[in-house]
Amino acid sequence: MKPRWTLHAYVLARIVPAFLGALAFFALLFELIDLFANLVKYIQNDASPAQVFRVMGLYLPRCLSMSIAPAMLFSTAFGFGALKTSNELIIVHGSGVSLASFSLPVLVFAGFASAAGFWFEDSAALPMLRLKKEASRVLMGQNVSLNNAQIALFNRRSGVVWTADYFDDAGSTLSGVTAVRREEGGDFIERIDARRARWNGEGWDFQDARIWSRDPDGRVSESFVTAWSSPRFAEPPASFRKGRKDLEELKVAESLEYIRFLRSAGLPYRGAMAEAYERFAFALTPLVVTLLSIGAGGRLRKNILLSSLLISLGASTAYYVIRMISLLLARLDLISPAAGASVPVVFFLALGLLLFRTAHT
Repeated sequence: MKPRWTLHAYVLARIVPAFLGALAFFALLFELIDLFANLVKYIQNDASPAQVFRVMGLYLPRCLSMSIAPAMLFSTAFGFGALKTSNELIIVHGSGVSLASFSLPVLVFAGFASAAGFWFEDSAALPMLRLKKEASRVLMGQNVSLNNAQIALFNRRSGVVWTADYFDDAGSTLSGVTAVRREEGGDFIERIDARRARWNGEGWDFQDARIWSRDPDGRVSESFVTAWSSPRFAEPPASFRKGRKDLEELKVAESLEYIRFLRSAGLPYRGAMAEAYERFAFALTPLVVTLLSIGAGGRLRKNILLSSLLISLGASTAYYVIRMISLLLARLDLISPAAGASVPVVFFLALGLLLFRTAHT
C-alpha cells in the first residue's frame, strides 16, 4: 500500500505546481485582455494608474475563476506528457499500476478544484465583478440609466397587470401608474389608478388613488383616497427597471429568482435559464478537461510545454465556441435550456473518455 501512496504523492507533486503556475498565467492573460480592450477609453477619460489598478484588482477574482479549467487542462497535459517523455509512465504501467489507479489523485484534485471554483465564483468573483463593471463604467465616462418609460408588466404569480408612464430608479417611484388584479381565470378583482406610487421596502404607497373593487356579490364600487397601500401590490422595483439583468453578475440564487420572475411575467426566459444551468455545468469543466488531458498528455512526445499550452488554448477556444452555439440554440427554442447548458461539457466528457480508454499503457 505504501508504494501506491508514494506514486500518488509523486504524480500530485508533478501536477499541483504546474497548476498554480498556469492559474497565475491564465489569470494574467484574462486581465491583460480586459485592460487592452478598455485602455483607449481609460486614456481618453484621464484615468489615473491607481484607478486602473483598482479595476484590475476587482476583476482578479473573476479571472482566477475563469482560469481554473484551462490551468487544470494545461497542468495535467504537461505533467503526464513529461512522464511520458521521461519513460516514467512505462515503468509505472510495467509495475502493474493501471492508468486509472495512477491518475486517481489527479481526478480527486480536479473534483476539489471544481467544487472550490463553483463556491469561489458564487461567493466572491461575481460580487466583485459587479463592482468592477461599475468602477470601469465610471472611468470610461459611461452612465447607465435604469429609469424606464411606458411600462407594461404582468406577473402571473400575483395576477397583477401593471402599466406606468415613468419609473424613477433613484427614488423608486412610479408616475401615472395603473395596477389591475385578476383571478386565475382572468376575472376582475380590483383596479388602482394613481398619480404616483413610491416603494416603501415591502410594497407600493399609492398617492391620489382612484380604486375600483369588486364586492363578493359581484358589484363594483369606486372610491378616492389620498394615500393607499396593500401587500397584494408588492412587485419589486427591479421589475420596472430598464433593460435586462446581466446574469453574469448574479449569484446562483439571484439568477434562479430572476428566471422565476421572467416566467411569471410572461417574458422570454429560456436563454436566461440556459445560462443559469450552464453555470452548474461549467463547474464540472475542470474535472472533465482533466480526464481529457490525461489521455492527451500521454500522447505528447516533443515540446511538452508548447504542446500542452496549445492543447489548453485550443480546447478552451473550442469549448467557448460550442458553448456560444448551444446557448444560441437554446435562446431560439431549438433545444431545451438543459441541453444548451450541457452540450459543451458532454462533448468534452465523451472526448475525454475516448482518449482515456485508448491511452497507451
